[in-house]
Amino acid sequence: MFCQSLSPYRRDKASYRRSVTFPSFAEIGVIEEFVDPELRAIARHSTRGPQTIWYRVLFNGREVAFVAIDRLRQHFVLLQLFVPRNLRGKGIGSAVLRTVEALARSEGCGSVRVWPRPIDRSVDLESLGRWYRERGYSLVPNSAGDMEKQVVSTLPQQIDRLAS
Repeated sequence: MFCQSLSPYRRDKASYRRSVTFPSFAEIGVIEEFVDPELRAIARHSTRGPQTIWYRVLFNGREVAFVAIDRLRQHFVLLQLFVPRNLRGKGIGSAVLRTVEALARSEGCGSVRVWPRPIDRSVDLESLGRWYRERGYSLVPNSAGDMEKQVVSTLPQQIDRLAS
């Protein structure tokens, strides 16, 4: 995994989580800010609404992903998360998703929503849905395939966790 290669191996999860370095998000205004041609092409075809913020995701100064987010009052909507093909399978997407969740939590949003749709043909819809489920996302009832993850615990969730 990408994050494991960044820090020494630790047996206990708590120590490992504290030792993981997260990518940085740089808000961008224009597509030309991307150096990677694959990221530039994806951003060029991304729709941008009035609440949409585009991010160029960097790790150790290297572009590793493109993220588009709508910040709504109750939750973030992750419109796109794209990692170039040559960087996939290294945990980058998972690290970026955790950073999006941390950003939502820091801004008081209760959840992150996604509508999983493959951006390129190298990923199928079923695999993408499974990838989000493995990271704690579940289907939103009565939606067209939206998935959501709670990022701020409610009091009943905290009580349930303490009771178990």
